[in-house]
Amino acid sequence: MMFFGAIRRHKGIDNLLAAAAAIRDWPEDLRILVAGKPMDDALERKLLRVFHEANLAEKVVLRFSYVPESHIAALFTIADTVVPPYRQIDQSGVLLAAMGAGKAVIATPVGAFPETITPKFGIMAGDTTVSGLAAALTLAISQRHRWQRMGTHAAAVANARYGWQTIASRTIEFYHQLSP
Repeated sequence: MMFFGAIRRHKGIDNLLAAAAAIRDWPEDLRILVAGKPMDDALERKLLRVFHEANLAEKVVLRFSYVPESHIAALFTIADTVVPPYRQIDQSGVLLAAMGAGKAVIATPVGAFPETITPKFGIMAGDTTVSGLAAALTLAISQRHRWQRMGTHAAAVANARYGWQTIASRTIEFYHQLSP
């Protein structure tokens, strides 16, 4: 599982860590990678404190640094799922990148996520709380056998909705509507 991106308070990484800590039957071969640069020192200290106090080294890998663009594809290659645990957001480029990379998504119901993510490629938490996220992670873990198929569906949806062919067709259609 992976969170990727700039780490800001509204992105809910503290909730993700707490949710992981709350899950007792964690598979030994599963880790959550949190990759990105915290945007303020106080937040970084808080996340490190939660990580250490909850003994999350067997569940979570923290990589608090800027991720160069040349490394992003590799992150998506090693991840089976992407977890944006946001408290609030309108839309996320990481969500669309995850879909395009063919990854299942476990997300919170904020912004455009509920209208973008379908049960065929994602699992939506009931809310943005730690317990809501823990329930979604637990469900996702119980459905690990579906992750690859979910990722394939995510890529198909991304291509159908946001692929260049679709964008070009919609653009041409728009211009045809403008001309008399």
